[in-house]
Amino acid sequence: DVEGRLWGAMVAVSRQPRQLPDDTEARMAQFTELMATAIANTESRAEVERLAAEQAALRRVATLVAAGDAPDDVFAAVGDEVRRLVGNDLTSMFRCEPGGMLTLVAVRARAEPVPEGLVGARIPMRRQFARFLEARRPVRLDARGTAQWTTDLPAVEPLGLRSAIGVPIIVGGRPWGAIFVCDATDDGLPPEAEQPFVQFTELVGTAIANVQARTEISRLADEQAALRRVATLVAREASQAEIF
Repeated sequence: DVEGRLWGAMVAVSRQPRQLPDDTEARMAQFTELMATAIANTESRAEVERLAAEQAALRRVATLVAAGDAPDDVFAAVGDEVRRLVGNDLTSMFRCEPGGMLTLVAVRARAEPVPEGLVGARIPMRRQFARFLEARRPVRLDARGTAQWTTDLPAVEPLGLRSAIGVPIIVGGRPWGAIFVCDATDDGLPPEAEQPFVQFTELVGTAIANVQARTEISRLADEQAALRRVATLVAREASQAEIF
């Protein structure tokens, strides 16, 4: 047992006709305890290193968001960081469009260049995708599920994607779109990849919200400037034609 869970077993076998000594079992139990301690120590170090790598990656992306980098740049950084952490083959970002459509706005793939016609592709939002956005929770897809969700993207077929994790992008309390990390292996993405990916997606959502806020502030500033210009004409009793 390693930290309360069954890790494996140690077996001693002899080809000699006589039985193993009576104290063999007790000695093996001692060796097994030492092995379990060594394995636990190794796993603990690996977990600490993994968490440290995740936190460093999140800090790098958060720094871009704080600096006001464009959402596309933040997404590109997320794609690179996720690939370094879990080694996936493709990371994609979808945006919800009016009329129940989706646009694939960005792709980060291990194999460059990205298949032609992939970025910018518009596809219908299927019911399962809409339910996923409404639930606002991550979704994990196996080979069958990944094939169903990418059926409207023919350019993806040559990549042979067989597993994926999707996380909705929430901006201003509403689903804006989603990010998916995909892989071509049957084993699927590791369970520990989900939590940092959720945090990465939240950072992308923050970057999008920041851009929208800056755009809204700029629009309001332009409106106020226009009103001041007209008010100035009225104050100096300009002609109606000039005011119009």
